[in-house]
Amino acid sequence: MLRHATGFRRETSQLKLHPLLVAAGVLFAAGCGVESKPATEDIFIWQPLGSWTGRGSQQTESFIGETGSLRVRWETRNETSPGRGTFQVTVHSAISGRPLAVAGEARGVDHDMSYINEDPRVFYLVVDSADLEWSVAVEEGLAVTASKVQSKPHPTGR
Repeated sequence: MLRHATGFRRETSQLKLHPLLVAAGVLFAAGCGVESKPATEDIFIWQPLGSWTGRGSQQTESFIGETGSLRVRWETRNETSPGRGTFQVTVHSAISGRPLAVAGEARGVDHDMSYINEDPRVFYLVVDSADLEWSVAVEEGLAVTASKVQSKPHPTGR
């Protein structure tokens, strides 16, 4: 009988250890198992493709638009004779040479921004201008995934 009682106690103590072993295994797996991924978000950024300045008409060198999503910023200034300055910037295909879109047009001093959506390709700009100075910048829109910056709580008081 003594052996049976001792055997019973062992089974009872093994049953008490079993939940502890399971809990230790869960904690070990949580600490050493799957890595957590940092928080991310999809954002849209504008990457510069080129910028040009001048007076009079000009054709730019070609540039590659890998997404076809273009933002064209332009500005005119220093008109030589008020009311006589003209400006137009057109986006062209560098493959066929055909005009794709008028990105900006003005009489006199002005500025603006336009968005052009085309198939990805090689582009160039044609600026038709008289009696003023101009500047044009082209950027390409890119969708990227970035890590979220997690702010830390600021301590209050001293």
